Amino acid sequence: MKEIIDKMNAIELQTRELLEKAQMLENQKNLMSTLMECSEFDHTWVIGNITSTLTEIHQIDVFCTRCGSTASHVVHRKEYAIPIYSGTEEPLSTLVGEEE
Repeated sequence: MKEIIDKMNAIELQTRELLEKAQMLENQKNLMSTLMECSEFDHTWVIGNITSTLTEIHQIDVFCTRCGSTASHVVHRKEYAIPIYSGTEEPLSTLVGEEE
């Protein structure tokens, strides 16, 4: 009887492992499908987290709603910060001065 129970437990374990692998493969297939769409139509980006001062952006995160890809731009040095412009296309730093 113990041998049968051990065999059933081994089969159940293999079944769970196969189901997990099948789920992983299904997820990869779905990702590849959405990446194919993005390669044809480009990513559909949504802006996420933004860290900024009044005049500069120091971090910006984007997320593709189609395939789930993410991109992040983080500034580690002040000279690489992304300047923010007014509606008249003047850098805000010239309008309000440099922030400290």
